[in-house]
Amino acid sequence: SQLVLCFSSLCAHVYVACAWQFPEVVELNVGGHFFTTRLSTLRKDENSMLAAMFSGRHCIDRDSSGRYFIDRDGGENFAPILNYLRHGELPRVERALDVYREALYYNLEGLITWCETQPNVIAGMMYKHAREWLGPSYDVFKNKLLESAQKRFTTNPESYLDDKTGYFDLTFAFTRPSKQPGKQPATNGISLGNGVVIPTSSQQPAQKCTEHTFAQDTPKFDAVLPTGLDLDMTLNFLRRDFHEAGLSTEWSPIYSYFKSTCQVCHIRVYFLY
Repeated sequence: SQLVLCFSSLCAHVYVACAWQFPEVVELNVGGHFFTTRLSTLRKDENSMLAAMFSGRHCIDRDSSGRYFIDRDGGENFAPILNYLRHGELPRVERALDVYREALYYNLEGLITWCETQPNVIAGMMYKHAREWLGPSYDVFKNKLLESAQKRFTTNPESYLDDKTGYFDLTFAFTRPSKQPGKQPATNGISLGNGVVIPTSSQQPAQKCTEHTFAQDTPKFDAVLPTGLDLDMTLNFLRRDFHEAGLSTEWSPIYSYFKSTCQVCHIRVYFLY
């Protein structure tokens, strides 16, 4: 019982020390950026993470200069948080998406609600939900195209660095479902650049898909769009993901191939400078 009492006294002592460590004017280090504000400002929204952090119930790490450290991006993203807490100032509309992420982290419900009415935040939320809907099969498809792009470039990089000819073409194939119930596509498979043939129907075993099922002028595709992925949505995501990888893309018209059961899309890829 004495041991329990001593331990309880120690916990109480630590709690009191933490509760009394915050001055009225608080100096913060948020990801290497320094801010000064009042303790009452940090506690203003009682349901926020900042209010909980500086409530006295938690000890907070300090940097070498004694500033209270918060491990977040404090560049342009934390000042709007403080200004909102100080006097309800809302960020510029073009900054809404970045501030929204921080508002979610600090659980500032009023700021979250405002951000979710802004166009760029709505678009970001739609992107996130659509990206989740595409699932992992899109990532496999995208990575296969990016790998093909990387191989093209590393094979002869000098030819792609000229403003007039600095591009190459990627192609991928996709199948259209038959309009007649129960009818299978007319093709047995799609030939990839590495000689592998992918069946266009899940009911056809791969071993039956051989090269002789194609005409002699059959193109070699860089990838095959997975069944179930929406083509237009996939193209929109590819534009964005290729751009993030330092590539600019153009899309040629899609043309029918193999009696309209299989179609091909050409992607012209430019390197960004």
